[in-house]
Amino acid sequence: MAKSCTLFAIDCLPNSIEWHFDNPQIEAWAEWFSHIPLLFSYLMGDLEHLPEKVASNTYVDTQSLSTLITPISQVKQRWNFLNLHFQQDIQNFPLDIAEKWQHIDQTIQTTHKTWLMLDCTLFNDATFGSKKFLKQLEQISELSKQFNLNNIFEFKHSTANQIIQRPQFELGWWDRKCIARIWDIQADFEDFWWNEDFSKQWALTETRFFQDAIDAFTVYPKNKKLSSRKLTVDHAFSALVTPYGREILPLSLEIEMAFVQGGFIVASKAVKDLLHPSALYDLNGNEILPFSKGFNNIEVYSNALISHSILKEDGEIIQQLLHFPSLSLLQDNLKFIDYGRYEDGFIRAEGCDQKLNVYTPQGDLVFQLDHAILGKINAKHGLATLRQFKSDDQRENYGVINKHGEMIIPCKYQNIERGFQDSPPKIFKGGKIVAIDHDLKINIFNKKGTLLIHSNYYSLPYLHVQHDKILCFDGLNNEAQCGYFDIHSFEFIVTEEMTRADYFAALHDALLGRSTEAQFEIKINEWLEQVTASAWLHDISLLLCEQDQEQATELIHSTNAFIIEEFEIAQEDVLVYCESQNIYTLYWQYLNVAAPKLYHFDYKDTESLYHLADFDEFTGWQWSRIDGDESMQDGIESLAHYLKPHHKSLLYINTDHDSICFAVLENIEVESFAALLQNALIHCYVIDA
Repeated sequence: MAKSCTLFAIDCLPNSIEWHFDNPQIEAWAEWFSHIPLLFSYLMGDLEHLPEKVASNTYVDTQSLSTLITPISQVKQRWNFLNLHFQQDIQNFPLDIAEKWQHIDQTIQTTHKTWLMLDCTLFNDATFGSKKFLKQLEQISELSKQFNLNNIFEFKHSTANQIIQRPQFELGWWDRKCIARIWDIQADFEDFWWNEDFSKQWALTETRFFQDAIDAFTVYPKNKKLSSRKLTVDHAFSALVTPYGREILPLSLEIEMAFVQGGFIVASKAVKDLLHPSALYDLNGNEILPFSKGFNNIEVYSNALISHSILKEDGEIIQQLLHFPSLSLLQDNLKFIDYGRYEDGFIRAEGCDQKLNVYTPQGDLVFQLDHAILGKINAKHGLATLRQFKSDDQRENYGVINKHGEMIIPCKYQNIERGFQDSPPKIFKGGKIVAIDHDLKINIFNKKGTLLIHSNYYSLPYLHVQHDKILCFDGLNNEAQCGYFDIHSFEFIVTEEMTRADYFAALHDALLGRSTEAQFEIKINEWLEQVTASAWLHDISLLLCEQDQEQATELIHSTNAFIIEEFEIAQEDVLVYCESQNIYTLYWQYLNVAAPKLYHFDYKDTESLYHLADFDEFTGWQWSRIDGDESMQDGIESLAHYLKPHHKSLLYINTDHDSICFAVLENIEVESFAALLQNALIHCYVIDA
């Protein structure tokens, strides 16, 4: 959703209006993206007449203060005052600005509405109705204090002068079409009222790529055919247009594509000599860096750093990092630039000399590495996995480095335990990190890099860690005992008599699809009778339904009905299951989805986890999200910590797919619930708060 502000002229207070586009009580005046233009703040108030904070029913909450209003009579006075004292400058405006100024003048002078409303809610990142929200609304209101109408000299030489000197940035987009702002503008716009006008003129490109930072599509004229393979001058050009008709980048610019990056719009023309000529615009379509400057393949990392590409005489394409807006060179001869915008916020720039420089988005050099690949840096503990290739060593070597470039664990190990290839090292309870050397021996470090133990036990090459225990062997021969190495006690634990040869034989069979588990059969009618009549289904249903007997009975009936219907089971059929299942396992698969008290999330869905705070059960929980692979784990631990003083626990339940499931239980319920899950061969554990 675009960060936009909108001016509406209205007949009465905004919480007593029906907000729809054909309501005669509403006049839509103007909108702007990314910042509140000075003209908007000026029309809304001055040093002695600040706008009033009121509630509005444009949003669900009609009671909380959420928007600003000011009397239209004062708006007209301020507008006339501006015209009077900058009359000479206004007469010298370029034609396009002069026409816009005249349109604004006509809009203000001819209105018969009572109030001018500034809808600036999207500039407020706090929770609706909270103290922080009100504070930010107050700050927006106080922007009008910049304009002192009692001191003409000060007025003409202060912020008001910027309205006249930079009109393309500070006037706003004035068009009645911005009435569309009373809805959320979304990528799927076919059902909205403006679609008919939009679709008569424009067609979406094949990608239907929607830029939600400006609520716009890349489109081409309806009577032209856009080819993604062969572009000609006749039909190559596109525009960047909102569904309600605002042309952010018009067709006259002759662009091929455009996208939002780093707070700017990057526009490109058709490929020329393997490069895309590029230009930069702000989010309202104002030119910042024109095509005429000759830059290609522009990438924007922040408001202080960009890159572009150069074609060398030998045909090689290299990149340059440039300071912005000065365009001074930061680093040349780069073959690779990667920005972890949503991961760790660092820029990795690898030169043709294979040196890797790590920068902040502002262009400050953090550290430099040789022949290395740097994984994501964790925001919480500041550590990253480092992979290095040395000329005298053909092997990949792994280590751990911190965000300052200091080596924590030497880069000489075969593997570091982590989530994915570029994930930070996994930090186990007590701040422990697991590394295996090239001999496959297990090493345990603390977060400061101190070696706690160099064991005599041998891991698998890919490290299999479960519940803080590492699958390993006490030797490398076929008769070596298989067991688990405890990360905390440093003990070797034998769970069953299995040799190294037995383990790899079982693994080989599994890879070939041969089941090594014994299979059992039970008649369905016996199975249903045994489960339905059992205390297990009754007890677990009661816990899941918070001891509501009626709801639990309904859950039992729906579970049985689902199992029979889903698997088309007849009474005489036979159910086949193996050692990893039992008569309760299939029932849990349904209960896991249908039962209350269970929370399910995608393993990276931090947004949904964050919004648990909106539920009554978690009112008061506050979590500052971190970036990276450990964000979900951090959030779950934070929630468990919040629940602790409420005598509740968060029980983490293992799933057989990439999702997270947990239950929130009273402390006295945890042991019973965990035992019932264990009966169904489902592993669970309490998150340590």
